[in-house]
Amino acid sequence: MDIKQIRQRIMCEAYDLADRGDHEGYNAVKVMCSEVLELINAVVAAEREACAKLCDEKVDAEYKTGKVDHHEMAWTQACAIAIRARGEK
Repeated sequence: MDIKQIRQRIMCEAYDLADRGDHEGYNAVKVMCSEVLELINAVVAAEREACAKLCDEKVDAEYKTGKVDHHEMAWTQACAIAIRARGEK
């Protein structure tokens, strides 16, 4: 499930409330939808950064041990950059 599907599901409930004349319920769910989406986006961003940091830590660990595989390190650094870039789309 992606964020768009979550938003659609929440707003479907809001529209059902509006159709039944529950305008307070509609407004409450609509506000909650925005809050939930902000929380989801924050969690996704934090998880993305945690994944990128794992790549960074692997590179740092290789430098500390002196066992440097330049090809693997370049690939690992590229992965960290790509992970972070996904958040900028």
